Amino acid sequence: MQHSGNFRRRATSVWIGAVLGLLLAVTLITGQALAARAGTPALEIIEESEAEAYLLQKINEERLAEGREALAVDPLLVRLAREKARDMAERGYFDHVSPVLGTVFDMLRREGVAYKWAGENIARATSLVAAHQALMESPDHRANILSAGYTQVGVGVYRSGGKWHIAQIFMRPRA
Repeated sequence: MQHSGNFRRRATSVWIGAVLGLLLAVTLITGQALAARAGTPALEIIEESEAEAYLLQKINEERLAEGREALAVDPLLVRLAREKARDMAERGYFDHVSPVLGTVFDMLRREGVAYKWAGENIARATSLVAAHQALMESPDHRANILSAGYTQVGVGVYRSGGKWHIAQIFMRPRA
């Protein structure tokens, strides 16, 4: 009788493991299918730099679809955007005005950047796809992404508490 109980427990464990494995496979396949249907890759992004590259790609895809030139990445703008994204996450706010950094214009001025035009998009979302989609659905944020006035961009992300904190800084330098 003892042997029979152990066998049942093992059989039950194997059955539960098989069901959980099947559920995981279905979940992964469904996620990939939904992403493919939405025209986006299934995102398995771990590194913040990968997230930044993805969002930069989306920005330039949107611009090219509208007949605009792709934006060039500016390393200083990337650094400032990362600083802003991290600041929002660590200080627990979501605003264009940081209690410490000020506005994007304050940040650029402190760095001695002479710009003709500058702007900022911020987002906070559980997925990068949702963040980009929300920015494109907002008229002001969409205008920043598509503006022919900007030539450079820096994208910064910071992941905290299951959310992506995103800052995009756009600029055209003064000639």
